[in-house]
Parts: sequence; C-alpha cells; structure tokens
Amino acid sequence: MPCIDASGALTEKGRTVLAALAEPASLQDVAIRTGLPLYQVRAAVREMEEAGMVKQTDAGFVAVAAGSSGAQATGKI
Repeated sequence: MPCIDASGALTEKGRTVLAALAEPASLQDVAIRTGLPLYQVRAAVREMEEAGMVKQTDAGFVAVAAGSSGAQATGKI
C-alpha cells in the first residue's frame, strides 16, 4: 500500500509515518510508534525520501519542513 496516492496526496499511512518522523527516529522506532510492521515503514520512508519529504541524518530519519520539499500542509507534494 503506497503512502502517496496518484494525485500526490499522502495516504493515511503516509501521514502516520510522517508524523512519527517529526523528530529523528530509526525505522524500528517508527514501527513501534506507529504500530506498523517494519517492512511497511521501510517502504513508506523510502517512498517519502524519494519525494523529498523525509531525509536521513546521523540521528535517523526525519520529516523535511514543508517549505523545503515543496510539500504543502494539505499533504500534497
């Protein structure tokens, strides 16, 4: 199940994972925070990283500010 739909809007899963990345976190931490299986978290983070919504830092993965990625508060990219 994708985290970004065909129109470019975040799905419910995408919004959940992105919210869990308000602060840097490992993929395992995101899985624990969201209750999603690790494989779904990996896929969601990879998809959002490719879309410029998430970046990897030394401290883990973190959501990118809406202004710097082009993402809007509506969840569209």
